[in-house]
Parts: sequence; C-alpha cells; structure tokens
Amino acid sequence: MNCYTILFYRFFSLFLFITYISCGSVSNQRTLSERKLSFTQIEEAQSFLHTLEIHFQIITEILQKLRILAVTSSHRNYTQEDRNQFDVQFQELIKEICSIIESARFKNISLLDIENASRPISISLQINSHNSPILLPLPELQPKEFGLYTWNLKNFQSRMNVKTNVNAVQSIDILNKSLSKMAFERATVGASWERLSYSKRLRDSLSNMDQKNPNKAYYQ
Repeated sequence: MNCYTILFYRFFSLFLFITYISCGSVSNQRTLSERKLSFTQIEEAQSFLHTLEIHFQIITEILQKLRILAVTSSHRNYTQEDRNQFDVQFQELIKEICSIIESARFKNISLLDIENASRPISISLQINSHNSPILLPLPELQPKEFGLYTWNLKNFQSRMNVKTNVNAVQSIDILNKSLSKMAFERATVGASWERLSYSKRLRDSLSNMDQKNPNKAYYQ
C-alpha cells in the first residue's frame, strides 16, 4: 500500500468522523429544541405556570398528610394493627402522588413525569421579535426524592412505610426533604409568575400609551 493510498484512507476516515459528529450535533440540537415548550403570549405562559402550581399544591397537601400519618405511627402507644392500618392509608396516598405526576398535563403535554421522554425541560416565551425570549426552567421531581424508585404506578415500589416506629421515623426524614423540595419548586414557579407579571404590565402600559398617543414618537 503506497503513501497516497494511506493518505486517502486517512482523509476518508476523517471525513466520516466529522460527518458523524455534525449529524450528532444536529440531532442533539433538534432534541433540545423539541423539549422546549414555546409560548408567544404571556397569558398562555401564566396559564401554564398556574396549572403547575395547582398540581404542586395538591402534592404538597398529600405530603403533609403522609407526614401526619408517619408522626402518628412513630408514637409507641400504637399497636401493630394500628400501624398496619396507618400504612394502608400511607401507601395509597403515595400512589396518588404517582398518579398525579403521571397524569399532569397542559394541553396534552406532560408536566411532571421526568420519565416521559416527550416532557419539555424548559419553556420559552417570545413576546415579540425584537426581544430575546424569556427562558424558564421546568421543575424536575425525582422519584428518589419522594422515597420511590419510579413514578410508574405499574411498577410501584416505595421505600417508605409506617409499619414500625423505626420505619415511621425514617419516612418522616424523607418526607421533610420532599416538602422542602416542593417548597423550593413552588417558590421557583412563583418567581417565574412574578417575572411574567412585570412583563405583562410593561406590555400593557406601552400599549395604552400608544393608543393614547398614536402619532407621537417617544425617545429614550
């Protein structure tokens, strides 16, 4: 094999490698783009955030109820039969959280189930063509943060139970962390809502100004 043949094969291999990298980059960009939910109206983005908050509020209330059951079961004056009954309620409430996570939708788009490949990872609000889009991250609720292995109800398996005093205390610790997680995510949604509210106020104020003075130019 002469040196020209070797150079040809090297060049051809390099060409294939560059083509592979380029295709992979385009594919990744397309995937990221497809996982971004885009809005052009502030009201629609606010409706999306409001839907998120409704689900978060219900999940938080269930977590608080779970914690009450765990604290109750941790008291030593209850019998094993009592704790078994507590645990039946406990597990059913955890399943309800899984059901909410799996079914949460906004216009047929999955909101919370991170195991759903079609779920967007962020939202983008393009108010007008002159401004950069407002990017808002979507919350990621990991099953392990809630004492679970998966959100899938068909494969339901919880790491929490209140069948014993020790297990109840361990569950309280997990639930405290879950409640902290939910508080953080709700605060993030609240901050995003507030930002959009200011954008809406600015838009409405400018629109009103234009209507009152249609022929007057404004300079900053």
